[in-house]
Amino acid sequence: MYSLFGNNLKSAYNNLSKMVPEEIRYILLLFILSRFILIIIGCYSRLRYCGSDFFHFTDFIWLNVWGVYDSGWYVSIANNWYSSHLSTYPTTLNQGNYAFFPLYPLLMKLIGSIIGSTFIAGLIISNITLLIACFFLYKLILIENDPTIAKKAIKYTFLFPVAFIYSGVFTESLYLALLIMCFYYARKEQWHIVGLLGLFLSLTRSLGVFVIFPMLLEYLAIRDYKVTKVKSNVLYLLLIPVGLAIFSVYNFYFTGDFFAFIHIQSAWGRHLDNPLNYLLHGLFSNHAEEFFWAFFTVVFTVLLIAGSSLIRPSYLLVGVYSIIIPLSSGIASMPRYFLAVFPLYIIMAKLTKNKYTDMILTALLIIVQCYLMALWAIGSPFVM
Repeated sequence: MYSLFGNNLKSAYNNLSKMVPEEIRYILLLFILSRFILIIIGCYSRLRYCGSDFFHFTDFIWLNVWGVYDSGWYVSIANNWYSSHLSTYPTTLNQGNYAFFPLYPLLMKLIGSIIGSTFIAGLIISNITLLIACFFLYKLILIENDPTIAKKAIKYTFLFPVAFIYSGVFTESLYLALLIMCFYYARKEQWHIVGLLGLFLSLTRSLGVFVIFPMLLEYLAIRDYKVTKVKSNVLYLLLIPVGLAIFSVYNFYFTGDFFAFIHIQSAWGRHLDNPLNYLLHGLFSNHAEEFFWAFFTVVFTVLLIAGSSLIRPSYLLVGVYSIIIPLSSGIASMPRYFLAVFPLYIIMAKLTKNKYTDMILTALLIIVQCYLMALWAIGSPFVM
């Protein structure tokens, strides 16, 4: 009986393995394993070093560790929507929720109305879109690389030092998924889909509107940069800034300012300046978190430049504007902004063809991410 049961179970597993593509099984394995370890680290750190479960969104600490800082803003928007009212709390003085773009909290609101919790809805959205992002990144890389490179890039997506933020109530996973899908469908020349995805991208974060430039570069590259080969379907790219325009008009509706979402950034201490000034200030700052933000920025910017010959020009362009534009208004939160620079994962995959290099980098990233997850869980400003 036991032997029969065992054989049937093994047969069922083999049949399931055939039904589920290898890349999906690989992505799910990395996802489950990494999130399990990160939850343990997060729960232990919060209880051990904070003595309580602060940033309280649910009755379960293993869920609450995924909500810090801006998570509260997204939950508030999802529950109460936008307002021209400015916060009067001492720690968030004169900050307004219209600094945050609407697609993510809108999805939270819709799903939350069904399941009864906008916070849990945010977790569902973030983690599902993380899986979608990995799947499309795998397919995108396979267009011109072998499966080994694609699988390693997925691994480094999960191992990036602050990749745990992908599972938090933040826009990073949704933004990454939409961004990568734009590139995938651009390579497939389905420009109507690219335009629609780009519209959603520019409704997710202000930086999303800039995807129009790498998309135009991809469009021209496919046509050997010959203007005579440009067709009317290029007009689909004009859908991309529509998302930003919608939010700008909505800003005007309740604040009287089309660009209120930009002007309110000063309440977070963000001001337009030379990005090099912010970088140098951080490197020579007496504040440990500012030095970390600057050092992180230098390390991964150098990596992007060093590996620029290994990626498509459009990928490099994404990396450049994803770094320079946020850095132009301050050094704070720069590690989080690097999560949009998916070309870094491809570069790491290509630079670690030697198995020992791959092993060393993998081990190093695991150690760094676990440490940073502990800091994230206790509300440290190092990761915000």
